[in-house]
Amino acid sequence: AMVAAWRRDLARALADDLSPLLSGDRLDVSILEPEQLTGAQALAKVGEIAANSLLRCGASGETALLSFDFATALALTDRSFGGDGRVSSGIPEALPRSAALMVDEAAAMIAAALTRVSYGDSPPPATSSGDSGVIIRSESAARLKPFAPDAPCVLVPIVIANRQGCEWRASLAMGADRLDRLLPGTGRRAHPRQAHAPATGMAAPFA
Repeated sequence: AMVAAWRRDLARALADDLSPLLSGDRLDVSILEPEQLTGAQALAKVGEIAANSLLRCGASGETALLSFDFATALALTDRSFGGDGRVSSGIPEALPRSAALMVDEAAAMIAAALTRVSYGDSPPPATSSGDSGVIIRSESAARLKPFAPDAPCVLVPIVIANRQGCEWRASLAMGADRLDRLLPGTGRRAHPRQAHAPATGMAAPFA
């Protein structure tokens, strides 16, 4: 029941949040049933090349891998500039800068929505919004090392549709234990992880 509530709440949040990015379209977002996989299986489903973002989200700073294939990233970019947003078969070897920026913006919105939903009905503290976002991006999901190859993971398909018949798909993959810590209401109970100052060459060893 908690996962069903999470899927419903996240779908509603994304339908509202992503609309301004996609020319103000009224969106119908579906968060499909999480698929149980190993880390290696999840990476195989994402594929060798995609627009991948490692997200930080939730009160406890969970990490999750968000992936769009290139064709979808291009179609979303086309729609954001007022085009029809149809997914085409011609795929470039590298994403144009405009598509990379659009994916970045969408990923930041999805990270923020994941954080908001984790707080359930209680508003997140004012400081929490700064904790979510994109940590790093890469065309190779494996290079981001989002989870161990043998770790139990979930892959959550996200389907975004507008009223003009366009459908865009993304996937969200994370360790199964991380999903448990993003379910509605978990944000209220979580203790944010301590922020560690980045190590520098000037720091004393093992200080």
